[in-house]
Amino acid sequence: MYFIAKADKINYNKRKQKGDERKMKNSKGITLIALVITIIVLLVLAAISIATLTGENGVLTKADTAKKETEIAKTIEEARADILGVQATNEGKITKNEANSIIAKYDKDYIENKEFIFKTDENGEKYITNNKGYDILVKRIWDDRFD
Repeated sequence: MYFIAKADKINYNKRKQKGDERKMKNSKGITLIALVITIIVLLVLAAISIATLTGENGVLTKADTAKKETEIAKTIEEARADILGVQATNEGKITKNEANSIIAKYDKDYIENKEFIFKTDENGEKYITNNKGYDILVKRIWDDRFD
C-alpha cells in the first residue's frame, strides 16, 4: 500500500508539473498581450498630450498669446502714466506735440533711429511698434483729445 501511495504521489507531481508548464506557456502569452496593450495606451496618451501642448488652442500657443498681450498692456500703461504725469503738471492739459513725444518714446523705430513717424495700417489707424516688436494702436494709448 505504501508503494501505491508513493506511485500516486509521483504521478500527481508529474501531472502538476505538466499543468504548471502549461500555465507558464499561457502566462507568457498574456504578458506579451499586456505589454502590447500598455504600449498602445501609452502612445494614445502621448498623442493626446502633444495635441494639448501644441496646436491653435494648445497650452504653448496660449502662453505666447498671453505674453504678447501682457507686453502690449505694459507699454500702454507706461505711456498712459507718462501722459497723466504731464497732465498733472499742466492742470490736466496736454498738447498734441507733448502726447506724440511721449508716445514716441515707446516706439521701436524712435528708440533705434531717433526718428518718429506714426505708421498706419490698412484701415488708416495709427500704430507704433514697441521694443518687443508688437504693434500697438495709438488710440489704445491716447484717444487724440486735446485741450
